[in-house]
Amino acid sequence: MKKIVGVLGGMGPMATIDLLQKIIIENNAKTDEEQIHMIADFNPHIPSRMKAIMNEGESPLPEITKMIKRLEASGEVDLFIMPCNTAHYWIEDLRSVTSVPILNMIDITAKHLSINKLNTENFLLLSTKGTVNKKLYENSFLRYGLRLLVPTNDEQDIVEECILKVKAGQISVNPFLKKMESIMLKYMECKGVTSIIGGCTEIPLLFPYLTNKVNKIDPTLLLAKHVVECMSTPNQ
Repeated sequence: MKKIVGVLGGMGPMATIDLLQKIIIENNAKTDEEQIHMIADFNPHIPSRMKAIMNEGESPLPEITKMIKRLEASGEVDLFIMPCNTAHYWIEDLRSVTSVPILNMIDITAKHLSINKLNTENFLLLSTKGTVNKKLYENSFLRYGLRLLVPTNDEQDIVEECILKVKAGQISVNPFLKKMESIMLKYMECKGVTSIIGGCTEIPLLFPYLTNKVNKIDPTLLLAKHVVECMSTPNQ
């Protein structure tokens, strides 16, 4: 019997659709029947992950746990994915409430870069303040011997505004896009950065509109590739 993916979605909505589309494309199916079976709990009403991390709002953990339990109730989910980097702050808590594996897109990204022997590269993280403050990428990259730089506080404010505009549906017309691009170029020229990490699932949605002078690492895409790989492995 084919395996089923449970999607803890809605954080945010367009980022969830982006992940699902990338899974479909990466699966390279020739017919509908060859596609991966996915069940999504698409809940955009989860409390703000960033506010919770900054102690400015309620924890999203109870609501994400409810999502897991709803999907578990189907009795069919073999794997969970969560297209929200900041929510990975609670991933161990979430793993403790289910026997179904939950993929960690941050670790998947770090492992991919390490396997491809990019340990001598300098990476710039573009993510939410919560992801930066809790060192979600820094800690994972450190375990794999990767070098990661983060923006200054003022630069982080610009990245944050970019993310919020994407959530509001402003992608190609994002008013903070050029400012964020300037940050990327500054780190490339002054800090030797060769690649940026789209460490918030809204950031890769901006990649087509950003300069090609800097390589762009898309954790959403890497998660999609990993899902396809996992689903192609027969049940034990």
